[in-house]
Amino acid sequence: TERFYKWPDKSAEFFEDLTIVSLDHDVYFCPTLLAFSERTKGNVHKSRVLWADLDTCHPENLLVEPSAVIESSAGRWQAYWLLDEVVEAEKAEHINKRIAYYHADDGCDRSGWDLTQVLRFPGTQNHKYLPEIHTVKVLHAKPTKYKISDFDIYPDVNYESTTTKPLPTELPDLDATSLMT
Repeated sequence: TERFYKWPDKSAEFFEDLTIVSLDHDVYFCPTLLAFSERTKGNVHKSRVLWADLDTCHPENLLVEPSAVIESSAGRWQAYWLLDEVVEAEKAEHINKRIAYYHADDGCDRSGWDLTQVLRFPGTQNHKYLPEIHTVKVLHAKPTKYKISDFDIYPDVNYESTTTKPLPTELPDLDATSLMT
């Protein structure tokens, strides 16, 4: 279930709800502010933050040290970079994608770069690996702010390698059990 809060006006309400919901639910948030209560790309106009859903990519592998590192579960991380200026949403998204694709072989999630991405909220519980419950923790946070040019070190994404392959025109003649094995 998605809930929307006008930030910062409704921040007290958000944190009150967070303490209740996070007891038995995974809690995610969108790192960009939305113009309207719908998580769509068209509702994101600007950003002052970049992010990467690192998954198993260790933060030490990153070419630019993050402003903040979150441990979302054992051996899994998220990274955030504060920018020294507000940038157009598409610019932030493009850099996020370059970071994700550059570190994909290190374990970074190739799909964790878009403007409407949701990431785990620090201080909440990760119930994904039950029966083990992991607290989402801030491992490091610094007020370091970056210029957009600091990310020029990340090469542009080779879009040929990101295109999807066409679906086969003929499907195998197998029963459902055979297809699943």
